[in-house]
Amino acid sequence: MTERGRGSDPQSGERRRTPGIIVALLAVGFLGLVGSQWRERQHVSSVVINGVTGLSGEAVRAVADTFQGRQIRTLDFAAIRDLVESLPYVKDASVHLTGVRDLAVDIVERQPIAHVVMEDGSLRYLDADGRVLPPTQVRTAHNVPVLQPTGSGTLTAAELKMLATALVEGRQTLDPSLFQSVSEVRLDRATNEIVVVTERSNWRMRSDGDVHRAFADMNVFWVTTGTRLDLAGVVEIDVRWSNQVVLRRSNT
Repeated sequence: MTERGRGSDPQSGERRRTPGIIVALLAVGFLGLVGSQWRERQHVSSVVINGVTGLSGEAVRAVADTFQGRQIRTLDFAAIRDLVESLPYVKDASVHLTGVRDLAVDIVERQPIAHVVMEDGSLRYLDADGRVLPPTQVRTAHNVPVLQPTGSGTLTAAELKMLATALVEGRQTLDPSLFQSVSEVRLDRATNEIVVVTERSNWRMRSDGDVHRAFADMNVFWVTTGTRLDLAGVVEIDVRWSNQVVLRRSNT
């Protein structure tokens, strides 16, 4: 007869391991629960603000500092974000914990793309959405063009939005040196046209036409021809028509 082996039963080994695994999982779950409760009992020790400049820094800090020392479990991160985003110079915000007790507020500011002449003659910043921004708490300097109508009066909200859209198109299309030379953008209401004032000349385009095409023609002329031409006496460069550039000179 063949003697039966006394090897271990695989199923009995599995049975012995199962209680150990369960105990380990329970221990991990317990430690996680304790750790979570410990963290929620902590208080905010510091507030770190990222992405701000003089445009929004003081306003964001004034809001964020109100949460210093607050118990972490009482914080509503979405409500904090909404409160920060309600500030005029804040476009987007995110709020989260970094480390155990540090509250982080990440900011994307509304960047000025132009100055707007107000009814009282003062200048206010305009952002890319056509929103007129309030005076900043800290004096800032941005090299942006002035928007105004030809003649008297002030620009309407719809006109500001249209010109802001045109400026964004120009920033994306024009050579950086050409765009930086833009000092003023005027809306000629009589002809429904935009006059872009640069250091060397004025450029005229349709406000209700293909602004991207007009800026593209303006850019091509500037890069390939304008820098080699003597523009002395040229009072206006007309880019109202596709693939055509008309130079108008003064009679004097």
